[in-house]
Amino acid sequence: MLSIQENDRQLPETIAVIRDIKARVTAMSTVHNKLYDKSDFEHTELGSYVDELVELLLNMHKSQQIAWVKKINMEPHQADLTYSIPLGLIIAEIISNAVKYAFTPDKTAILEISGKKTENRYVLVVKDNGDGLDKTNSTHTGLGFLLMDILCKQIDAKLERRSSGGLETTITFTI
Repeated sequence: MLSIQENDRQLPETIAVIRDIKARVTAMSTVHNKLYDKSDFEHTELGSYVDELVELLLNMHKSQQIAWVKKINMEPHQADLTYSIPLGLIIAEIISNAVKYAFTPDKTAILEISGKKTENRYVLVVKDNGDGLDKTNSTHTGLGFLLMDILCKQIDAKLERRSSGGLETTITFTI
């Protein structure tokens, strides 16, 4: 239904909202598909989930005419469902923001995602080579940023953003 609405000669702002909603639904449905593909309904392998989700999200944004290069390097981790969905939604927001604000069609977009275990924590880093954050706006109060903050609080994760040669978002959570 969302794809039909998206193709129905909408204003660009309306199309952007529909794509954001589709990205959020994709994040949730991907984790559910991964769970139902196996006998363990409580955990999903984070690396394969992130890889599949990013591929789906980038394909969803192909009409933006941005050439994407993705680099994913995730240490294996069986993530509990309570982490998988919020992390997927956060990644969907990061990619959506990158598509909307960070790149123009003349620049190859590089998206790097890494995950590393440290003692009792997992550190997930999503980095792009786009324009980074607007340095004249220190508040960044858009819905996507607010949603990421809320989702990180939900899973008791630490969220850090660094803008230098692109945007780097680091999410650290207890495992």
